[in-house]
Amino acid sequence: SSPKMTTFQIRVLDADRQGMSNLLKGAQELKMRKRLIEEVGGELQEFCIEDMELFEDVMDEKKFFTSCERQTIVRHYLMSLRAASFESWSDDLSFSIDQSIIPVLLSAGKIQSIFPLHNRETLNVLLHTWVGGFKHHQPIDLVEEYFGMQIALYFAWLSHYTKALIFPAVFGILCWLLLPYDKNAALYYPIVALCTMLWATLFLESWKRTNSSYTYRYGTFDRPSKLLEEPRPQFYGYWEPSAITGRLERFYPRWCRCMTVCLVTVPVVGVCLLFVGLVALGHMRLQEITDRKAQKWPFLLASLVSYLPMILHAICIFVFNEVYYKIARWLTDRENHRLEEDYSNALVAKLILFQFVNIFYASFYIAFCQKDLDLLRQHLITMLVTRQITGNLKEYFLPYGQTRMRQAWLSVRFDRNIGTEHIPLSGKTDESNDSMDDDSVKATSKSSPGLSQECITEDTDVRRRNEGDQLTKQASLVKDVSIPPAEQEQIMPNYYDTSEDYLEMFIQFGFVSMFTCAFPICGLLALLNNILELRGDAWKLVVIFRRPFAQPANGIGVWEHAFDIVSYVAIAVNIGLIGVSGSLELLFPHLRSIDYVLLLIAIEHLFFVLRYGLARMVPPIPSSLERKMATLEHKRREALRTLEREERREAFMRNEQHLAAGSDSVSRT
Repeated sequence: SSPKMTTFQIRVLDADRQGMSNLLKGAQELKMRKRLIEEVGGELQEFCIEDMELFEDVMDEKKFFTSCERQTIVRHYLMSLRAASFESWSDDLSFSIDQSIIPVLLSAGKIQSIFPLHNRETLNVLLHTWVGGFKHHQPIDLVEEYFGMQIALYFAWLSHYTKALIFPAVFGILCWLLLPYDKNAALYYPIVALCTMLWATLFLESWKRTNSSYTYRYGTFDRPSKLLEEPRPQFYGYWEPSAITGRLERFYPRWCRCMTVCLVTVPVVGVCLLFVGLVALGHMRLQEITDRKAQKWPFLLASLVSYLPMILHAICIFVFNEVYYKIARWLTDRENHRLEEDYSNALVAKLILFQFVNIFYASFYIAFCQKDLDLLRQHLITMLVTRQITGNLKEYFLPYGQTRMRQAWLSVRFDRNIGTEHIPLSGKTDESNDSMDDDSVKATSKSSPGLSQECITEDTDVRRRNEGDQLTKQASLVKDVSIPPAEQEQIMPNYYDTSEDYLEMFIQFGFVSMFTCAFPICGLLALLNNILELRGDAWKLVVIFRRPFAQPANGIGVWEHAFDIVSYVAIAVNIGLIGVSGSLELLFPHLRSIDYVLLLIAIEHLFFVLRYGLARMVPPIPSSLERKMATLEHKRREALRTLEREERREAFMRNEQHLAAGSDSVSRT
């Protein structure tokens, strides 16, 4: 028989004073930044229970914590559950001392999932103002309050990137219509390469300024030192006193992690990249052989056979992606990173390397080995168009169809259960369920002998006073029963993080920055895709996926460095395309071959210097924000001086009173 499923739901009620006290305690443990009252500056500061009267709306239980903050605190409490001693759950599952319980149960399959429930009222607002609001700006503030900082920053970055694509789109159209980009165009490739480099640099540096404004607004600009942050639940190590706080903390030597990276991660990743490169090379060779032999065959047969290498390569890419993701996660687990952010960055770095080789290897081979710019242009058209179509099908329509099918099957099963003697207690009315959506966290698990049966919630028979009224009362209940939101969201897929969305944009940015010379309308196709991507990503978060747990962020993380690196790689690629196109031979026909190579290297280094100098000229923090931060720092220093003066005055007065009391006692004697 199939294992019995158990549902737990944690709710935080505003009227529960103990619940509010626990929320305040959790906010202090998580070092949440809350806004001070205007009398003490009105800025964001780490919450402290001892100074709670200094924070704005602290007595208003509904305003002080957002829904996102509440579910973050609840998750913190869940992940903080640790084994006090060596405990055995079953024959195949046990806990060591101080091991986090929930992650172990999740990985062992004892707990199927943990997720916060959606708030229907907020979802309706987001559906109208965000998903369907093409005429309006994105409500980033509301997104941050509901989904958290990580997702809000992704959509802020995507909006910034989409606006930046207007320049390469317009510039590419003008080049496509007005300038020839064949081998007879001497100045075309150098001009496009220079403009692309300037655009990529200004886009990346302007985002750093925008990111500073967003992170300052939401209180993550000056996050505390990583040494003060709580470690991830899966982090393991030995106990020793912290040199900073003095408390016992788990410690894992850095040299152990470095040894793991050098001796395990680097060789395994290198072998995977080499294997992918060899497979891609084999695909290109097979394509050449197939195309050459297909010329002697009938047109229809030749057309079908010529697509076989592409189909095989697409299947290989799909299989490699799945296998490599598991390998990358296993390697990152072995590295034992202390913080969730470091773990995510290490995993993303591996995925970026793999995808870069997997996606761009064929383009580099056609451009610099075959030196066929016409074939490169056809390849880019195929890659951009097919990736956008298949990517949208995989990202939106496939999970949406799966969710709709699961919902239909859930409705059938629910109606079937309603028709029998079981009536779910959680499905009394829509109103009762909607009131539970906000600040609720749901967990589903498989029943196990190690779980106390007192904690199990099951479908319970509705008791009747007499047999004659049973059918009548059951029929009246059926009319009011609907599928609870918790059950509806249980069948929805998980939204883990923004890595896949960033990866999609990373690949697109690579095509635009590296190959606009060969295919000028890359920017236009990317712009059209991103206009739909903005609302499509919002739609999938609101409609398709479960509500994810909020993740803190003070930027886009390792992706910022990845985009910077690609912008430098794009310079080398564009200079290489200048050499392949023959532009230098047209401009300087009397030079030797070695002179052309040296000239290309000189131009490349000149572009590198321009790229670096331009990046240094654009400050990452806007001057208005710097003035605001300086003003706040000045107020803090003045307040500290005032406090120190008051403390010295009070100490002086206490000393005077003590001396006066001593002189009075002497005079009496």
